[in-house]
Amino acid sequence: MKITCQSCGKQYDTDRDELCPRCGSYNSFTRGYDDAEKLDGDRSYHDIQKYREVSTEQRVELEQPKLSQERPPRTGYRARQHSDKEQKKGSRLGTALLQYLIIFVLVVVLVSFTAQKLFELMGRAVEQELLEMRVETQEAGSVFKTKDSMQYRVRGAQTIALDEEKIGIIEDYGVDVPEGMELTMVLLKQETNGRFFDYDELDCYLKKDGCIYYPLDNWNLNDVVSQETGITVPYQGSSELPGEKGVLFMTPQQESSSMFFCIQQLDQTEWADVEKVSSLIQVEITEEAMAE
Repeated sequence: MKITCQSCGKQYDTDRDELCPRCGSYNSFTRGYDDAEKLDGDRSYHDIQKYREVSTEQRVELEQPKLSQERPPRTGYRARQHSDKEQKKGSRLGTALLQYLIIFVLVVVLVSFTAQKLFELMGRAVEQELLEMRVETQEAGSVFKTKDSMQYRVRGAQTIALDEEKIGIIEDYGVDVPEGMELTMVLLKQETNGRFFDYDELDCYLKKDGCIYYPLDNWNLNDVVSQETGITVPYQGSSELPGEKGVLFMTPQQESSSMFFCIQQLDQTEWADVEKVSSLIQVEITEEAMAE
């Protein structure tokens, strides 16, 4: 039997479908009078509404978990808010790193500038100390005293010819002997007991004809000259008793009216471990002193 659904108006066969195939509503039907059919229809309408409400709620409850499981992830306000927080956090981190980098660069520049100024001050102080050298000029026969309390008197000087033996000893020492050279021995009288011209305290040289000559401090040569002249030629820094002493220099064979035996007293600078000459004693040896 075909009837019309009172809910949606769909016609369907009740012999095949008990409920409306479109909306699922139940429609009662009778084969009697029209009034009875209408009454049944009115009655069934309220019953069907309850059934529809129950059916719809059940379908919603059954489908709700499925919908919640298949719900896509939110990409709305909360996602944007999380993204903004991450961006702000990254921005703060970048700002902090930039600040640390600027502070580090400023510290490096400040340390470099301070070190440069400090080195400049130390350099000027050392230069000032080096310029503060006391120079004293004396004549032969005068007594000079060193800071290690040693006393010497320069008597004069004498020349010694260079023979083959002496030349061989000097060359074995690693020093070349040009032609026309001779030995000049400065004669000293050591008046105190102690170390003779200690390397750590004194430095001596001979200034002649505008040139500077340093001592030939050679054991073998000193022994040969000592035996030849009878004057002790000590090795510098050795402990010696008072008496006549000699210091050997190799100089050109030139006639000179005078020469200077120079004694430098050494010291350390106050600002840096730099060796400086604190005083210079120049003893002039004239031709008359050479004759002695």
